[in-house]
Amino acid sequence: MAEPYRIRPAHPADLPAIAAGERECFSDPWSQGSIAELFNNETVLGLVAESGGSDSRLAGYVFARAIAGEGEILNIAVLPADRGRGVGGQLLDRVLGDLDGRGVGSVFLEVRESNEAARRLYLARGFRPVGLRTDYYRKPRENALVLRRELKSTLN
Repeated sequence: MAEPYRIRPAHPADLPAIAAGERECFSDPWSQGSIAELFNNETVLGLVAESGGSDSRLAGYVFARAIAGEGEILNIAVLPADRGRGVGGQLLDRVLGDLDGRGVGSVFLEVRESNEAARRLYLARGFRPVGLRTDYYRKPRENALVLRRELKSTLN
């Protein structure tokens, strides 16, 4: 049986769907302009997940950057209709593999303290808490946990 979701590189043509996904997924979404800037940054890697079948549509996306041997997950989202189906795990696994292939040794990310589902995903994928950013998020104001994971390229 084929995978229900296909992960592929993000393209500028995906911008309208990603911007719509931001508005659907987040209380303080990134603007379309901010997302567009990611496509012009050579340090940024973007991936999208598409639902399978003839009605292929955006199911999720992730953006990360790699600079000087360190990586950062900038944004990851799964659209509400596709949550609980492994899309976030597929995106995260793929972006971590791609970052590892670029020689990244460790990856950081921030997650809302209240986002239990995301925290479970990150912990299951080997991320560990390394810090706290007070009042990092807006709308609503909330702390962010800073998580870190070592990649294989540094473990060899």
